Amino acid sequence: MKKNLLLSSLLAAGSLAMAQDSYTHQYFFTSGGDYGIPDNKVSVGYLKNNHVEYIDHIKGDFSNAVNVYHNETSNRYEGIAHIGRGSGKDLLVRYNLDTYRVIDSTVSSGVVAVARNASKIVVAKGYGSKGAKVDILAANFDSLTSFYAIKNDCKSVKIFGDYAYISHSDSVGRISVIDLTTNTLTNTFDLGKKAKGISNLIVSPGPANSVALYFSGGTDSIYQYVNTFIYSKKDLNVLGVTKDKVLGVELTFPTLTLVSIDKTTMAQDKKTGPSNSGDFKWFFSGNYDTLNNDFVILRSRYAAPSSLIRTDGVSSVDSFSVKTSASAVEIDYRPLITTALFASSTSSVSFKAFPNPCREVLTVQTSSANAGTAQIVSVDGRIVASHEVAGLGEFRIPTSDLEKGIYTLRLKGEKGIETVKFIKE
Repeated sequence: MKKNLLLSSLLAAGSLAMAQDSYTHQYFFTSGGDYGIPDNKVSVGYLKNNHVEYIDHIKGDFSNAVNVYHNETSNRYEGIAHIGRGSGKDLLVRYNLDTYRVIDSTVSSGVVAVARNASKIVVAKGYGSKGAKVDILAANFDSLTSFYAIKNDCKSVKIFGDYAYISHSDSVGRISVIDLTTNTLTNTFDLGKKAKGISNLIVSPGPANSVALYFSGGTDSIYQYVNTFIYSKKDLNVLGVTKDKVLGVELTFPTLTLVSIDKTTMAQDKKTGPSNSGDFKWFFSGNYDTLNNDFVILRSRYAAPSSLIRTDGVSSVDSFSVKTSASAVEIDYRPLITTALFASSTSSVSFKAFPNPCREVLTVQTSSANAGTAQIVSVDGRIVASHEVAGLGEFRIPTSDLEKGIYTLRLKGEKGIETVKFIKE
């Protein structure tokens, strides 16, 4: 009986794995309705390739944040959506993005941004929040600790390694750093009045094993601290950072301007983006898909259908109609095949990476027309390295600076986004 039960369970799991669709673009987003209308609901949805679906509609007025994370422990993709309410009793709802079902939820007021790693969720708060401005929760939403020393309104939060970085601002701009191994506030960088309005914080590896922080707001500035560089670019909404470039959007009229800045030369490449027509004046939300090299922008209309816009900044512009007041979007970097329980002995991935385990260099051989960026991702979901790739053949990725452990190599090819796991010794 136990043997038959086990076989049935495996067959069911295999059927689910084989039924999952491949994809090239996938985003997790929220949209709300007119603020204060009775029975108004916030819609939680996703776009897979060119198809928009909604997985939930929850009573609320607005949304400020979403988050996507690959939970290695449970081997599933999870999303967190913020549901704002005029009563102040906001919700954070966690979803299983493999089944699109609710896992659990918790009440958390004043939420403006959410980030998580394998074991902890960091909730940054702004408007209307009472008491602490930052909460640390366990992965199951159990409360761990709160920070009252961060007093002014938070704007964004990012996790890099064992640290959470929170941007916050009133008359001046600041970035606070929390050690997630000890749940302690370790530093606050005071950036002064020229960083007022600091937001859209991006964290990436910096020079000489330092950390580089990029943010929107303030003047053109570079702040240097011990092992930390902080960059500000005037009028630029920073959406993404690769090894070589900083990418963002300027809110110009009547069209947006898509900006790519070379890190070495600081030369700017500007292209005309989507039509503005005033829709971005009161609210802007966007992201940069570093694997597909796409700008992903929400055009949010208050009392009319909104748009989720995807553009490569060169020729392609796709627009998808979503519900009113579209407010937050996150890139879902799901691999082409999430489970190989019943995979054949012949790999469906169009590239090979060796030696595995590796030490100094990882050699990649590809048989398809790969282009864009090859990314190395740690087990906690961080992009620790990225390399520009073009064409067929063989290329080498240095791995000597990586810490020992298990990593995932992500590469865009003819079949979509493909991944291979490797070990650094």
